[in-house]
Amino acid sequence: MSEYVWREPAMKKSAVSEARLESGGNSLSAGEMVKTRPGRGFTVLVAVLAFSLSILCYIFLWVPFTEVKEVHIKGSSTLSDSEVMVWMGVPAKSSIFSLDTQALARSIMGNPRVLGASLVKRFPSALLVTIIEREALALVYARDAGGRISAHCVDAQGVVFAAPDSVICRDRLPILSGIEIRSLRYGMKLDDRMLPVLSSLSKLAKDNIALLSGIS
Repeated sequence: MSEYVWREPAMKKSAVSEARLESGGNSLSAGEMVKTRPGRGFTVLVAVLAFSLSILCYIFLWVPFTEVKEVHIKGSSTLSDSEVMVWMGVPAKSSIFSLDTQALARSIMGNPRVLGASLVKRFPSALLVTIIEREALALVYARDAGGRISAHCVDAQGVVFAAPDSVICRDRLPILSGIEIRSLRYGMKLDDRMLPVLSSLSKLAKDNIALLSGIS
């Protein structure tokens, strides 16, 4: 009688096992390599969270830190600080970095009494405003809508900018006569033909102020 011996069937080696054996058992299949890397969705999530955190830090930390808290105004003698602030029109809770200083200067110069204005940012939360006011060089008379005649100040550029009692004037200013002004408004400019006269008066004001006061 023949003898029967049972043997356990040999397991087939998988392609992965064979690949590992051929390379010393250290290689991984492509599928296994993909599983070891972080998913793309996870990377995007981390990026979104980091961006959101930076926005929150900017809003709650950086913006309040740079919010305009101080405004220093110099050079104004007839304009009050509150008037300058109104003409400047800085929005509430503005960051110093969001302000357009040139646009703010132009806003201030919209006031007929202002000849020039400049602004400088002082980190982290202050503004320095420098004002140059117009100086009265002469007077002109004009009739208003009610028929009343009143005096008005004119500067060296020929700009009619204020009533004599609202600015600092010399005791006596020369009067420009023979000028007909219709619909007078502050900020308007006299005819260019008056500029040579105003230029002469400006030179005289520097050389001999007493003589200027005697001209009418």
